[in-house]
Amino acid sequence: MSDIITHWTCLPPSKLDPVEKVKSTANSMIVRWNAPKDDGGCPILSYALFRDDGASEIPNIEVNTPNDPLVRNIPTIR
Repeated sequence: MSDIITHWTCLPPSKLDPVEKVKSTANSMIVRWNAPKDDGGCPILSYALFRDDGASEIPNIEVNTPNDPLVRNIPTIR
């Protein structure tokens, strides 16, 4: 007899509101956002925040702890 396996296939979240800057100083920034209105079919367990390095149009510097175990190496299809 085979083991039973459950697979969840999720789409990327959609209907995202823009991130809002609440306050900033020379060394810090406070932002807030609303959870996406559509989670793609799977619960959102955590968030990662990235910023632009100024030389690229793609946000490429992770602001939360780099390689944060709560948001890294989690398969997008499970």
